[in-house]
Order: sequence, then C-alpha cells, then structure tokens
Amino acid sequence: MFPTEKHLNLGGSLHGGAVMSFIDMALFGGGRCAGMSRAHYVTLDLTTKFLSRGRAGVPLDAHVELIRQTRSLAFLQGVVKQDGEACYSFTGTLKKLRESS
Repeated sequence: MFPTEKHLNLGGSLHGGAVMSFIDMALFGGGRCAGMSRAHYVTLDLTTKFLSRGRAGVPLDAHVELIRQTRSLAFLQGVVKQDGEACYSFTGTLKKLRESS
C-alpha cells in the first residue's frame, strides 16, 4: 500500500480502517502466494494489533504466512512493515465457499 495524506486520521496517523482494508486484501493475495488453494473465499475473522503509528508517504509491505488449510478454512498470520519496521501484526481466517451448482 502506498499511503497518502488521504489515509490519515485526525491525529496524523494512518487510519486504522484504511490499514485493516489493506490487511484484508493482503490475506487473499498473500495467502495465494503462500500456497492457499485457489477458490472463492470470504473473511471470517481478522484481528489486528497496532504496534506503531503508520505514516503517509512511506509504503506499507504485508508479509503473509499460511499457517494451516483445511477443506474449507485457511488460517493466516502476518505482519505489515514500514521502512522495515513492524507496525501492525494480524491473524485471519478465510472460509472457502462451495461452488454453486
């Protein structure tokens, strides 16, 4: 994510909602890169820990790890870094939807 001034809250930090939207999307793309099977998924849960304040003008990089995958669930965790420093950590569960017939 390339955060800009538009992503800041009134306190001058990256808005938590903008960061969590980025993390939610990273679960899907990062999960696939980490070996998650190809399917249609939805987010069941997402927990985010805010470790430090994010800044505008400095890219955020999400690192995602696939912890375990069952027939219908994918369990993931990761960290978001800015300038090489961890600023957010997260865990999430994705649910694979059945194919409609």
